[in-house]
Amino acid sequence: GFEIDRDSLRRASCRGVLDGWLELRHKWMDALDAGLPMDSSGLAEHFRGKERRDLQQVYLDVFKQLDNAVKFLSMLAHYKSLASLGGDVAMYHLRDRLHHLLQ
Repeated sequence: GFEIDRDSLRRASCRGVLDGWLELRHKWMDALDAGLPMDSSGLAEHFRGKERRDLQQVYLDVFKQLDNAVKFLSMLAHYKSLASLGGDVAMYHLRDRLHHLLQ
């Protein structure tokens, strides 16, 4: 059936959330294509079948977007501390590098 071993989880945590997301997605899709049971997938029984593949993808996309939001908020905290320490001069010099985060 569908299994994720501890070594896979450890490797994914070292590589990052996106790599873990991609590995989980491939394992889910491979298990569905092979007709394997997905009892340990973490999904409710209603969402485990092939007919729910689109919902499974949405679930994984939410997982990825949550990581993006957390990453953005962590960068925002650094930006705020720089702004309070360095004031306008520092923000003027950093604006090109940080502008894409604040759009």
